[in-house]
Amino acid sequence: MTKTTSTLFLLAALLFLFALNSYQLRSSTEPRVAGAATEMLIYRDWVVPRLNGAPFLEKPPLSLWLDSAAMRLFGITPMAARLASALAGVATALVVFWSLLRWRRPRGEALLAGVLLITMAAYWSNARQVGEDALLTLGTTLALTAYFSAVRRHGARNWLLFALGIAIATMSKGVLGLALTGVVIFAWLVVTTMQTQRFTVGDWLRPALATLLGLVPLALWLFALYRQGGADAVAEIILSNSVGRFAGDFENGGHFEPFYYYLAKLPEIFQPWTVLALLGLWAALRKAASDRAALFLSCWILAPFVLLSLSSGKRMVYLLAIYPAAAILAAHYCGDLWRRFIAHDDGAARVLRVLSWLYALVLSALAIALTATLVKHKASPLATAVAALALLLGCIALWRALRHREYAGVAAACAAIMSVAYLSYAALVLPAQDRKETFQPLFAELQALKNSGHEIALYQPSERLAGATVFYTASKAPVLHSAEELEAYFATGNAVATLEAGVMPALHNAKVLETFSIGKRDYYIVGR
Repeated sequence: MTKTTSTLFLLAALLFLFALNSYQLRSSTEPRVAGAATEMLIYRDWVVPRLNGAPFLEKPPLSLWLDSAAMRLFGITPMAARLASALAGVATALVVFWSLLRWRRPRGEALLAGVLLITMAAYWSNARQVGEDALLTLGTTLALTAYFSAVRRHGARNWLLFALGIAIATMSKGVLGLALTGVVIFAWLVVTTMQTQRFTVGDWLRPALATLLGLVPLALWLFALYRQGGADAVAEIILSNSVGRFAGDFENGGHFEPFYYYLAKLPEIFQPWTVLALLGLWAALRKAASDRAALFLSCWILAPFVLLSLSSGKRMVYLLAIYPAAAILAAHYCGDLWRRFIAHDDGAARVLRVLSWLYALVLSALAIALTATLVKHKASPLATAVAALALLLGCIALWRALRHREYAGVAAACAAIMSVAYLSYAALVLPAQDRKETFQPLFAELQALKNSGHEIALYQPSERLAGATVFYTASKAPVLHSAEELEAYFATGNAVATLEAGVMPALHNAKVLETFSIGKRDYYIVGR
């Protein structure tokens, strides 16, 4: 492993693994996925994912298998549940780095692409969450970089890596993983065919055959699912939760948004490197007619963006698969700008100076805002002082490098400030939010009640509540479906139930014992 590779690996590992266990599960996805992985580990059903006993057939189980394996090694902890995503985040950055070296790009540019990727806010946060999106991004990145390497230089290894990427992507998120890679390759083949005005069957046949090889793991799992759950289970995976989400008939968790949703959110995408990414895309489009790499990377960004904009269900995390291409284009742009600068191009010097001033202002404001956030959340005074000092030193180094026009120093200072900001946020801000953002306080109280002899049940639980129950109690809980069942349950003796505010029934012989506000929702412990 070279020095450059080691630098990227260590920085990525630090950003994604540091303080991974310092805060509890949050949002809706983490409790659901961690709960399903915990149940898979406890009850040893590796074919049908379940959530508090009910089939959980949103996506194929690759992430659940990996999460369960990590929990077996390290215990049922937030860190174990997040480990697969974090390692996928590290691996994707390395795939980007090694791919650029294989495409004969400068080593510094390859390192910059990796650093830009791991310091993009959405990429960093999602790679530290329980879920499938980081694995999906790894699969699509491996498949697409291997495909372009195969286009440049045919070889069995490239096609095998492509098939491996397809397998990871489809076993992480089913049809979506296939669609995000397929639409890029389709767009690329259509455009290159139009450019050359020559249709070559082999250009279309080779990726199709390699895709079939990559779909073997998914086919084997679907066959096992069919034998255990029947055709309805297979249909739910393929149709309801993939095709249905795109077409708009997936009612539960569909995330319906208008077609212009991603365009309206454009300033948030690729932050804080949005300007560099968009400049890189603009530069790539200008030379796409003559530069095959620029054309391919442009297709990698634009084709999935259009596809996802046409989809009925939209979430910002769905765009994560295009972040590696954005990082590569941003690094290409910076590399070309730097080469023009050292060749004494006055236009490049002006652009470089403007970009440096822009990011000096943005990152200085970020450092001030983060310090204020640390004070607001009453983090440890010593830790806050250390973080604030590190941010201050980074800003001083940034402005000093800018004043002397040492642009390599500007880039290094920007990376250092972003790294310190992320590490401080993970270690100090996120743990301080646990009381209001996670289920842990609720289940700590339920565990205390259980230890004192109370029986625990769930009333019409959402998927997030059901998943949190399995994760934090390492067991399933009885589910009550009606107010009559709830009243009868209370009549059996020393019993309490947990429910959400939106499903609270009228009760005659019970009352709310405690209320917990988690995120934007209220949860009640109800009993006599």
